[in-house]
Amino acid sequence: MIMTIAVITGVTGFLGSRLAKQLVAQGNHVIGLKRASSSLAQIQYCGLMGKIEWHDIPAEGCDLAGVLDGRRADVLFHTAALARTGTTDEDVAALVDSNLKFPLVLAQQAKRAGVRVFINASTSWQSTDGVSYSPFNIYAATKEAFENLLVALADENFACVSIRLFDTYGAGDYRGKIVDLLVKAAATGQPLAMSPGGQFISLLHADDAARAFIIAARLALAAKGSRHHAYAAPADTPIRLRDLADLIERLAGKPVRVEWGGRPYRPNEIMMPNSSCLPVPGWTPQVPLEQGLKELIDTYRTFSSSAA
Repeated sequence: MIMTIAVITGVTGFLGSRLAKQLVAQGNHVIGLKRASSSLAQIQYCGLMGKIEWHDIPAEGCDLAGVLDGRRADVLFHTAALARTGTTDEDVAALVDSNLKFPLVLAQQAKRAGVRVFINASTSWQSTDGVSYSPFNIYAATKEAFENLLVALADENFACVSIRLFDTYGAGDYRGKIVDLLVKAAATGQPLAMSPGGQFISLLHADDAARAFIIAARLALAAKGSRHHAYAAPADTPIRLRDLADLIERLAGKPVRVEWGGRPYRPNEIMMPNSSCLPVPGWTPQVPLEQGLKELIDTYRTFSSSAA
């Protein structure tokens, strides 16, 4: 079944903009929800200016019925999240507001507005042992809690799907994630203090992550009756952090000056990525790691200059 109207939260973010780009290319009408203060750098990078409809979300919350204005959306993709890792009272309050209160109200509005499918971006950090619920931090706990709320909301007319993401990357990525830090270290020659580097990470290209969301949405739209499903979107093969640095060094043709052991492992460090969920049915990653990293390295300097 083909989507015609899709709503995306976090449309100005790294994943949301790649998702919007694929949906537009497939002929769908995309309605993006964003904060008034959100940068449009990713929208511009993906060539989406003038190609999507967007609405600013006021501080007091979203009025989805007003945004739709009588139209009926097929799918709402919720990619917005606050990934703060602190544990202060302020941090916890912000995490609850952003990852529980906001999406819960939005999901209820979507259900009332006749949206058929709600696709939620979750995190592999919800299951650090790969078997049971064992959150890495409070952020991961809020993502698990929201999944449980979706279980309560889902019914035969309102399918809910959560996709647990690992580490995403790709050309134009300027979020300060581990891949960005290593590519920047190669470009600048500046030393980078890191952990001992024995942990493995699952690196998924953003285009592959966006495809996983779209495939999951189409499956849910085609199903007769549904409930909440949780799937994973892992890379084919995890890579050890030290090996990733070596690979980036080779592809960039410049040394990556990493001070291994310059920082300790984080408390509860995940040494091997895993998930208690099966992958999205019918989906497999298509972008080889070397290809994706080379694209990122080639575009890094141009994009970082425009985003500065």
